Amino acid sequence: PPRTYFHTVRDPALEPTALLCGVLAASDAELLASGRHLESAFGNEILSTSEPFPFDHSTYYHAEMNHSGPAPLLKRIFLFRALVDPASLAATKRAAMALEARLAGSRNGGGGGGAAAEMLYAEQNSIGSATTMADQAVNTAASIREDLERQRAMFASFFERMEIVSDSVPSIQRLMGQISRKKKLDFIIFACVVAFLLFITMIWKIF
Repeated sequence: PPRTYFHTVRDPALEPTALLCGVLAASDAELLASGRHLESAFGNEILSTSEPFPFDHSTYYHAEMNHSGPAPLLKRIFLFRALVDPASLAATKRAAMALEARLAGSRNGGGGGGAAAEMLYAEQNSIGSATTMADQAVNTAASIREDLERQRAMFASFFERMEIVSDSVPSIQRLMGQISRKKKLDFIIFACVVAFLLFITMIWKIF
């Protein structure tokens, strides 16, 4: 059965992105048929596709796909029209895994694809889990970055306020000194007035 690989052209802000799907098969007819199956499985129309090109830098998938001919496997890259949420990549991969298992069963007479299909399904499950964990790690990192930026802004505001207070301290000290001097002057005047009145009272009683 054809093999599928998924990639998303991702933005650091995790905005909706373009979905790319790489498909391996023994013939171009199988590649094109796989594209139609993927459109149906994803509910997403293919916008464009690459020309088929030989996947000849490795024979890793030959045994898994029961490919024993001398010709290399072929590969196409499909670009889908509708943008997708990067967080949905794991679900998209699981839908492709189900499609591969169904095509493998059909190709092997309904027997579910045999041991090779089971190995393929287990490998794809592992890839799907790793993709989900990677998405969660990216989301966590983005959240931590936002928290750090908020803390940095808070500390910057705090230091600005401290600078304002430190600049205003000399003025406050001068104002407090002026108030203290005025109180002393008022006390001296009051004491002089009291003393004068006492002196007048004593003179009046004596004479």
